[in-house]
Amino acid sequence: MSKQTLTLFGLSLVIVLGFGITYKNLAPVTDDGYRSARERAMLKRYDANGDGELDAQEREQFKKEVEAEKKVWLERYDLDGDGEISSEEKKAAKVKLENAKDKEPGSKAPQKVSPKPLLAR
Repeated sequence: MSKQTLTLFGLSLVIVLGFGITYKNLAPVTDDGYRSARERAMLKRYDANGDGELDAQEREQFKKEVEAEKKVWLERYDLDGDGEISSEEKKAAKVKLENAKDKEPGSKAPQKVSPKPLLAR
């Protein structure tokens, strides 16, 4: 290849990259500026009709899944069975989750935590 061909190729490459970068920076953003990342993720997951809002049926589906997840967490980490996860139980759950992560990258957290008394009686 000649110097002139390489120069034209390099110049063309710079122009194409420049247009690409400019387009990326000027392209419209889909974020409306009012929703958090968590809200956008929730809409992406539960907004079945894609209108950008959760209607009554979509909200009901969301509530069902939240309740099911809460039930699983209570079964795993509510040591005293009072229906709430106390600060001590949260600490114990955090330790169990960290230990599970440290064992193997693909390992799961324990399915059931054996109940232990929090205070000596």
